[in-house]
Formats: sequence, C-alpha cells, structure tokens
Amino acid sequence: MIMKSTNRLCASLLACIWLLHPVTQLDLHAQEAEGQNSMAKARVKPQELTKKIGSAVAWETDYATALEKSNATGKPIFWYVPSVPGTFMDRKEEVNRYMLAGPFSWPSIVQLINQNCIPLKAVPKTALAKQFHIRVYDFIEPGFLVVQPNEEVLLLANRMTTLHPQWIFKVLAKALNVSSRWEDYSGNKSSLEMDAWKKVIASNWQLDANQLADMLKSPSMEIKLLAGMVAFRMGRHDEARSIWQESSASHPDHPLAWKAAAEAQNAGPFCRGFEVFDALPDSAISAIDLKNVTSAALPNTFSEDELWKRSVNYLLSMQDANGGFFDSDYDFGGADSLPNVYTAVTSLVGLALMEAERQATNVGEKKRLRASIDRIVSFVSNDAHLNFVDRDEILWGQAYRIRLLDASHSQYADPKVSDALQK
Repeated sequence: MIMKSTNRLCASLLACIWLLHPVTQLDLHAQEAEGQNSMAKARVKPQELTKKIGSAVAWETDYATALEKSNATGKPIFWYVPSVPGTFMDRKEEVNRYMLAGPFSWPSIVQLINQNCIPLKAVPKTALAKQFHIRVYDFIEPGFLVVQPNEEVLLLANRMTTLHPQWIFKVLAKALNVSSRWEDYSGNKSSLEMDAWKKVIASNWQLDANQLADMLKSPSMEIKLLAGMVAFRMGRHDEARSIWQESSASHPDHPLAWKAAAEAQNAGPFCRGFEVFDALPDSAISAIDLKNVTSAALPNTFSEDELWKRSVNYLLSMQDANGGFFDSDYDFGGADSLPNVYTAVTSLVGLALMEAERQATNVGEKKRLRASIDRIVSFVSNDAHLNFVDRDEILWGQAYRIRLLDASHSQYADPKVSDALQK
C-alpha cells in the first residue's frame, strides 16, 4: 500500500513501481522466434487447478437472486464486480484472475464472506450500474461493494492496485461490524501457519536452505505456498514456480493450492507484484472512509523513511536472479517486443535503485542495493536480452538502457560500464 509523497526523489522511486505491469515471462531470445513484428499477445491459458481459483466463495451470479436471499437471511450482499460495463480496461481477465487467486483464495477471507454475506460475482447491467455508480471513470475495476438488504451501500472499494489480504480482511470486518481476527477464520487450530508467517516477515523473506526445506516438509498447504513465496522473494523464481506446481498437485482440493497453481503459471497476484504482506499500522484501517475505499494508503500513514524502505524492498523482491524484471506484459506491439520492454523496465528500476543508494546511510543497505544494481547493469548490457528484429519497442529498450549506463558510469566510474555505454 503506497501513499503519495511530495518528495521528488521518493516519487521517482515509487513511479517505477507503477511501471511494473505484471504478467507472463517469455523467452528472452525472442529474435529466434517466428512471427517478428506480429501482433500476437502473451496470454495465459489456465490449467485445470488454476481454473478453480476463487471458487471456494459461494458466489451467486444474479443480483436479483442475491437480493432475495439477502432479504430472507438479513445478511448483506458482498458484490464483487469483475468488470464495468463499457470499460476501457485492457487486461480484464488478468485483473479478474488477480482477485480470484488473491483475496478470494485466502481461507480467512473466504470464510468471512461465506458466513456473513450473500456472495455475488456479476457485471452489473445498465440500470444497476447507474443505481450503484458502477460506471466508467466512477468505478475502476477491480472492486467490490457490501450492500444491505434495503440496498444501502455499506462499503464501496475499487482501484485495488495493491492486494493485501489482511488489509482487505480488516476492511471487510469493519464494514460488517465483525470483531473476529484473521486467525479466527483461518480454519487452522494450530499456530503452525501463523508462526511460519512471523518467521518469514521477521527475516524480511530471507531464509537459509535448511529453513526453506523444513517448510516444504510441512503438511500445510499454506506453509508450502509460503515457501514458494520466500523462494520468489529471494530471486529464485524458477524454484518458486516448481514449489507452487508440486504443492498444488499434492493438495488439489485446497483453495490455496489453486492459488499456487495460478502463481506457478505466472498468473497470480503475488508473482505479478500485486499482492504484498507488509505489516500495517492501525491507521491504515481506522481512518478509512468505507464509502470510498482504494488500496492507496491514506496521507500520513507512513513516514518518508518508511516509504523508501517499503519501496526498495518491493523492487528488490521482484528481481530475478539474473538481474531482470519480468512482470510486465506490455505487449501492445506484440509478444515479440517483450524482451525490449523487460530491458526498459529493468533499466528504470536500476535508475530508481541508484537514487535509493544515494539516499541510503546504512552500509549494509548500500551494499544490498549495489549488488542489485550491478546485476541490473549486467542484464541490460547483454544484447541477448533484446530483440533487435522487433520494431515496436526497440527504441525504449535502447534509450532507457543508455540512460541507466550513463548514470552508472557517472556514479561508479566502472570501465566495463563505459565500454557497454560506448557500444
């Protein structure tokens, strides 16, 4: 959850986060593929388990039916709006998958909704869209509402660019006036899962091989999912996908197994950079206007130092071991242009992290940032990571890597960088 900052340098860093439009990683050697300068798109074809994401919620699909049940039971409608009529959203199905594999896969949220609401997943028809102001520009997907039996709106949330499961749970609990905690709804009577999360968060997602191996021995699907997340945050993306694939196959009836399957396919919100788990201050919930909820943090939720810390951790957690950032699917010029997009985005992240290094005062933090920057410089200097045949995005791949190499040459005076820049 990120708030606006008036500080120019911090805003520069945060801007790069918004440039990371998550999706599928393709073969970097796209110049060897067929159909150069084609308009072929990069789209995930969900596997069988991935298709089940979100299905643990007992969805109704018709508003009138949901309203009838709401009046009969006295329970409000929880209305998930996957799309707005006439929307300009280009990635409607991808955004929908992030919600289904995100908040609607976590057992605590699933149980909170199923027990306290009449769940509804439906695109509103014209009259309903007008009644509830679910219209283009007024309501930007993904979002949801909580509607009383008398059709009074208790909660309206949209523009959900950051999915934080515990935050969403707390917002819903506040709207429903439910005092239960996340762990009360988890369905796990032991503390194994909660202890695992505490250990991971305390380590800043950095565990050694033995700790990770112990997590994988657990019978808990949630802990296995978390193990894959740890591997991903440590830059071992291929290992993370293998963990998710194997664990989902061994727990095929668990909602988090369906989530793991989606993450393994690069179709889930975690690997795409939309789902985070940072600790939240009470002010992130207490001051929320339930009639106008977005995932942007309210002013003064975080200090500038905290924004820097969270932003840097976010960017570093999305970096692949080879130095690149692959969570973008900016394929308007065709999927063959994606290597150039990856190079451009990776260069932009490098510029942001160089600014962070100049700001940093802690020696350990400077070392951590420099190691990441060095991998970025090596990645963008490698011509094999671009597609020179493609003519749609090659300008950006070249222009932004030149900017990064120039800045790196000025800041570090590395002869290898100078040679790459000259080339």
